[in-house]
Amino acid sequence: AGGAGATVPMTSSLQLPAVWVSRWVDYSKKYGLGYKLSTGCAGVFFNDATKMLLKPDGDGLDYVERLRGGDGTKFDVRSRSSLAAHGPELTK
Repeated sequence: AGGAGATVPMTSSLQLPAVWVSRWVDYSKKYGLGYKLSTGCAGVFFNDATKMLLKPDGDGLDYVERLRGGDGTKFDVRSRSSLAAHGPELTK
């Protein structure tokens, strides 16, 4: 029983995750980490902890800014816009 050439039966109990990173690029020494998800969304996690997510339509854009409260706690503020008509805070 077992040994070289033994096969392990496949089980159907293992499922693929709903979303996964299909591609990524690491420019963390200068800018941050860029990625593309299996859903078609693309995003960047910048070194200053801000994040951007581009929707699969190529225009919808989410920007998440990391802020610090008066008591020192960190929190994220999310804003939505489009690639064609975004605010000046997205010009980095």
